[in-house]
Order: sequence, then C-alpha cells, then structure tokens
Amino acid sequence: MMVRDAVLARIARLSPAARTLLELASIVPTRSERWLLEAFVGSLDAALEECLTAGMLELSLTAVTFRHEIARQAVESTLSPLRQQRLHTQVLQVLITHSEETSQAARLVHHALGASDAALVARYAPLGAKQAAVQGAHREAAALYATALRYADQFPPEYHAELLEGRAYECYLTNQIDEAIQAQLAALRIWQQCDRPEAIGQSLRWLSRFSWMLGKPGEAEQYATEAIHLLETLPPSSELARAYGTKAQLFMIAEDYPEAILWGERTLVLAESLSDIQTLAHALNTVGTAQLSAQNEQGRINLERSLQLALEKGWEDYAARAYCNLVTCAMRTRDYPHAVRYLQKGLAYCTEHDLDTWRTYLMAWQAAVKFEQGDWDEAASEARYVLDQHRIFPATKFWALVVLGWIRVRRGDPGGVAVLDEVRGMAQASGELQRIAPVAAARAETAWLSGDLKRCQAEAHEGYDLALAHTDLWALGELSIWLWRAGELTQAPRRVAEPFARQIAGDWRAAAEQWVLLGCPYEQALALADGDGEAMLTALALLERLGAQPAVALVHRRLRQQGIAGIPRGPRPSTRANQAGLTNRQLEVLQLMVEGLSNAEIASRLITSPKTIESHVSAVLAKLGVNSRAQAVRAAYHMELHPGWNFRDETELRQLW
Repeated sequence: MMVRDAVLARIARLSPAARTLLELASIVPTRSERWLLEAFVGSLDAALEECLTAGMLELSLTAVTFRHEIARQAVESTLSPLRQQRLHTQVLQVLITHSEETSQAARLVHHALGASDAALVARYAPLGAKQAAVQGAHREAAALYATALRYADQFPPEYHAELLEGRAYECYLTNQIDEAIQAQLAALRIWQQCDRPEAIGQSLRWLSRFSWMLGKPGEAEQYATEAIHLLETLPPSSELARAYGTKAQLFMIAEDYPEAILWGERTLVLAESLSDIQTLAHALNTVGTAQLSAQNEQGRINLERSLQLALEKGWEDYAARAYCNLVTCAMRTRDYPHAVRYLQKGLAYCTEHDLDTWRTYLMAWQAAVKFEQGDWDEAASEARYVLDQHRIFPATKFWALVVLGWIRVRRGDPGGVAVLDEVRGMAQASGELQRIAPVAAARAETAWLSGDLKRCQAEAHEGYDLALAHTDLWALGELSIWLWRAGELTQAPRRVAEPFARQIAGDWRAAAEQWVLLGCPYEQALALADGDGEAMLTALALLERLGAQPAVALVHRRLRQQGIAGIPRGPRPSTRANQAGLTNRQLEVLQLMVEGLSNAEIASRLITSPKTIESHVSAVLAKLGVNSRAQAVRAAYHMELHPGWNFRDETELRQLW
C-alpha cells in the first residue's frame, strides 16, 4: 500500500497529457509502441519526457514500458471500469486499423475483453490460441481456447467442437488432464449429434489417451477398442492408423511387447500407404519402445528416428514422448549414462516449449536416477518439488512418491511406510508391471530391514509372479533378490539381470563389482554385506555415508555375530562432529555458504537447480536453529562442523561475512 501511495503521489504532480499517457500505457500488456501512444496523445515528446523524468516509464527504440509492474498496476487501479472500457475500445480500434490482427491476436483479445466486445473476442481468441500453440506457448493457448469457448453460442456446432478439441489438446500438454477430458467429452457429444463418425473415432482415441494418463487403464482400453471398431467401418484413414497406434501404445505400457509390436507394425503399414509421416513417427516411438524394452537394440534406432522426425517437423508432443520413452527404457536396465543424456535434452526441450505434462514426468525420473545412484538428498528434494506442483498426472505422482517413500525407508525416517502404502494402491489399480514391481520391491525391502522375512516374501510375491510372465530381467531380478534374502529362493530364475543372478549364486564379489560399474552404491553395499569381514566393513562405510541407518544396524549385527573386531562405533568421526544432523549434501551447501556463494552460484557449482538449493539452505538454517546465512556460518564455525573450516579467530570470520 505504501508503494502504491508513493506512485499515486508522483502521478498527481504530472501534467494531464502525461497522466493520459500513463493511463494508456497501463492497459497495454508488456509494452506500448510509440505510434500507438501518438494516436491518442498527439505530440508525444513532452508528455513522455515528464514520465521518464518521474521514473515511471522506460524508453526503447520503438516502445515504452513501465519501469516496475507495481507502478503499472497502481496507475491501472485509478481507472474507473467505464474509463478502462473506453480506453480498451480506443486501443482496439487503432490496432485493427494498423492491421495487427494477423500477428497480434492474443493482444487483440486482451483489449476486446477489456472493451466487452464479445464479437471480437470470439473472432480473435481462436486465432490467438493457434498462434500461441505454434509458438510453443501452450499454457497461453489453453487459456485462449477457454476464453473463446465462453462465447460458444456464436459458433456453429462443428467449429465449437474443433475449439473444444484444441482446448483438450493444450490442456493435455500443460498437465490439466481433467480439463482435457471434460473438453474432449463435450466435443464427442457434438460430433455424435452431427453424425460425424471419423471425428467421433478421433475423440474416442484421445479419450483413451487421457484416461490412461489419469490412471484409468480399463477406460483407456474401452475407448481405444470403440474407436477402432467405428473407424474400421469407414475407408482406411489416418484416424484409423492412429487408433491402431493407440492400441499398440496400451499394449506397450502393459509390457505385452509382442502385441505392441504387432499393432505397431499394423499402424506403420497403414501410415506408409497413406504417406502419413506424423502417424509413422508415433508408431516408430511405440514399436521402438517395445523392442528396446525387450532387449532388442533395433528399438533404439526406431526411437531415435521417431525423435528426429518429431524435432524436424516441430511435433512437440511426439518429441517429448520420445524423450520420455528413451529415459524410461534406459532406467529399466540401469543405463544411467543414456538416461541422464536424454533427461537433460528432454527437460530443456519440454521447458522451452511449455510441455508441463512431460517436464514434470521427466523430473520425477530425474529424482529416480539420483536416488538409485545414491544422491538421496537431491532425489528427495526433486521428488518433493514434483509433488508440490499444482497439477501432476498419476504416473508422475507415482514415481515421485516411490522415490520419496523408498528414501525414507532406507534412511529409517518416519512416513516411508505410509507413502508406500499409498503407491501400492496406485500400482495395483494400474495393473502394470512397471509400477507393481518397484512398489513390491520397496515394500519387501521394508519388511526385510525390520527382520520380518515372512512379510518380505509376501510383499515380493505381489510383483514376482507377474514379473515371471514378462521379459523384464531387472524387475524380475529385483524381486527375486528379496525372496532369496528372505530364505524362499535358493537359485535365481532362468532370466534375471546379471548382478542379481551373481548374488543369488553366492558370488557377492562379482555382484558388488557390477553395482560399482553401474553406479549404485546402496546395492553395492548390500552385496558386500553378504561377504567376508573386510567386505562387511566396506559395506558399513558405504551405508553410513548414505545415511542408511536400518541397513547399518543390520550389518553391525552381522559383524558382532561373527565376532569381527574393529567395528566402528556409531557414525564416522565426520558424522559425530556433525552435531546438527546435517546430511552430506547439506554440509556441502553450508561449505559453499561459508565461501560466500549465492544460491544461484551454489546451484551452478553442484549442478542442480536454485530451487533445490533454496530448499537445502532452509533445511540448514532450521537444523542450526538460526535465521540468516551469516548466523549459519558462525554456528558452523563454533560447532566445528567440518575440519577444513579452520578460521584463525572470530575476526577472520567477521571479515568473510
């Protein structure tokens, strides 16, 4: 309020012409061209000079902007509703006269809304939505479609349905799946009234896609089947090919790879006969994912080709889906170099193009990568960031919750079991091995760490029997290892991933070496924990570094049972000195705070996001019981939290801060 009052006091000292200039500029989004202002003020120089001198406006070569958004808002708040409407009407007329409608539709919509001109809103909002979509501004496109649909009574039914479909697609891209389904269902009703079977088939196909994203595989299957039955009564078309592609995708997600490839190849044949490159790219994605998931490297070639086609043609959704599937395939085989490479490229692409649905999905997988590679602080921070988003579809929420729950279990933190209880329901509802297996493994590990071997067996069996029917060597291996540790299995199934097969065969040393090569320190430690005394001591050090307290306690018991001397008592010296209970990553952040780095600089040094560092800094301040960075540095000094932070005296510390 004080800032607003100061702005208004400054405005009161200006001439009428200068105030008129500010009023006009306040209702024009982002910038006001000089020619636009001159249409109202006439000779602009004197009034503009006043506003510049008063510090209200800034001048570029061709446009004028407010120096501060709060100043613009303060000026706009002084205008009565009638005054605002008149100004918007005048600006709208000048813009239309200046032939702005073909390239500035969203801008015209803004002023048409301000002018309460329903006809012009209805005219320009659809055009603005299409322009925003082409430019990759999908959130803006979704909003403009919603604006256009407020005036649906001005459109013929078929055009109304097309706008609803446009709205549905943009909502799908921007993580508004519930809204996407509502719009697509409304479009379907219109197409049914108009008796347009091909359009009905298209709506059913999209409803299949959206239903799967909401975690409703049964409805997804039903919609896809209805679409195919309807479209097969018509001449061969791209819509039929895409319906086949949707069916292939559902089989691929369900890990029925032979059926996925069969339907995918049917899609490819039809798409090629129709010269439909876009559907071809989609089918290559599905077939490639199925092949690669079944350990056929031809799949990577097909996926990469699909990605390249999508990037060349600007098919943003297809490109994002290709990145996601490349990441997923890499993660299933713990191929972290490929996973990280595709994550980096995919996240950059989705961020640039407003593809919120896929961006958050990739962020959940990024948390999974860091979890499996032992960076639990970062993994937990990123999982929480994903879960804090306003809208996330179930598959994204699932992976973020799995990471968070599993970390809590491995650290012995409260809340882990409750989180895994929640995701168990989500996994069972999906019916998909890719969700059932990790939850079963996490819950089996939880029981094993608590010493409940019977429950460990029962939890592992929730995914084991399903995994036996599929070809996922890693999912089957991860479940087999818990059945072996719980005393049920004496030998591995015929086809499991190598580290698990080695461990079950009693070759703990080879298993540990493979986990080292893969970069999985927790699994390496558990492998070593089955070894000799020296191996168990190494395992203990790895687990303490990770903060895996339940496993630390388990290895301690084994060492004592075998009468092995030289067992470290409790945490390592560096951990004992850490009176505040800071994690390793929080200690790293604190050390860089001591060096005087900002959050952005720390994020750059540690190769993570400023948002994550902000979370770490807040946690450090809370654990140290201080309110500022300077106080945190002083506390670190007095508590001797790191042996390398040797200030000669308090004076040197004050000089640093």
